[in-house]
Amino acid sequence: MRGRSAATTAPCAPKLEDDLSGRDVDDKTDAAVHASYLDAARVLEEQIRVRDEARATHERRLLVTIQAYRNISDRTHREIDDTIESLPALEHIHQQLVTGGLPRARAGPLAASAGRSAAAGAVTTSIRNHPGRPTASPGPDERM
Repeated sequence: MRGRSAATTAPCAPKLEDDLSGRDVDDKTDAAVHASYLDAARVLEEQIRVRDEARATHERRLLVTIQAYRNISDRTHREIDDTIESLPALEHIHQQLVTGGLPRARAGPLAASAGRSAAAGAVTTSIRNHPGRPTASPGPDERM
């Protein structure tokens, strides 16, 4: 078994042929190293492109979130701008919404919905139990 160096096991390591006789070893080595370099550069460029796209997407989402907070009221519109210095004000507004405004806002419609459901149930029950309500027509066995 021939010994192999650790460099040949790396993913971008040059692939050198075992038989280099009859050719200039330096030229083949240089070409293999150059090809490996180009492959590594291509992989790195792809990683950078993916990271830049992810960062741009995150920045767009953050700006949309900031705009949404600015549109809550006139006061928040004055307090918050599109800069990073507004982050403490954004965090404060977020905390107020999470601990106060949103739970109360959610509870109101849920309670109203439950009340409407109970009222609808009561109306249905009273209609069913109303004395003037016509009864179902007799079945074929009950007619005569």
